[in-house]
Amino acid sequence: MSSIEPGSPSINSLAQTQERFPNHHYSVLCIEDIFDVDESLVRMHPNAEESPDGSLPEASPARAEKLQAYMSSLPSATARADALQTMKDRIILHGAKTNDCEAIFWGDSSTKLAEKILAETAKGRGSSIPMRISEGVQQLGVASYYPLRDVLRKEIVTFVDMVQPPLALLMARQRPLERFSAPTKTTTLDDLMSRYFKPVEDTYPNIVANVVNTASKLKMRKDDIDFLGWSPT
Repeated sequence: MSSIEPGSPSINSLAQTQERFPNHHYSVLCIEDIFDVDESLVRMHPNAEESPDGSLPEASPARAEKLQAYMSSLPSATARADALQTMKDRIILHGAKTNDCEAIFWGDSSTKLAEKILAETAKGRGSSIPMRISEGVQQLGVASYYPLRDVLRKEIVTFVDMVQPPLALLMARQRPLERFSAPTKTTTLDDLMSRYFKPVEDTYPNIVANVVNTASKLKMRKDDIDFLGWSPT
């Protein structure tokens, strides 16, 4: 649980996952770890207690306050959601690199990838799509794969509820979105894409697959650098 993202999984979820799958190694990455990855956030909000070497103590209140101040300074809900997702992606990649992992298996379903494709296009970052959804793209020497890219979100939800023993308690559930509710100041572009694809995957699942398959045909140049500042290696 994080004050920056209240809906994030709790430590109890991790304990339950470890109990269910004891033969795996687990690491906890905190959103505040972004200060170890991106020093620009530290320079952006310098008014906090630092250690003698200039770094912020791990998981300190100062780190959480700085991050909260940074998020509050962003002009819109879309900008805050975008920054949060960017930080999470960077932290995961940095954690994988630090732990000598060869690859990251992202949990994006076909529905989530379709949402991401249209959202990135709407944000003016369509050129980054190949790097963000392609199989085997390496960043910092770590490859990315999407083993659930051919599975709809509704199929995953059905599976975790049906399998025995159930997996539902181990899953981080997304807050429900009202399809026809009017957009507010807290509505993000990603929310709008989720609202669009929810009835689409129920009624016309082939449209979801077509979006992902069409975007997957886009090619990436070797000198491409995506909006995170990463380049393929």
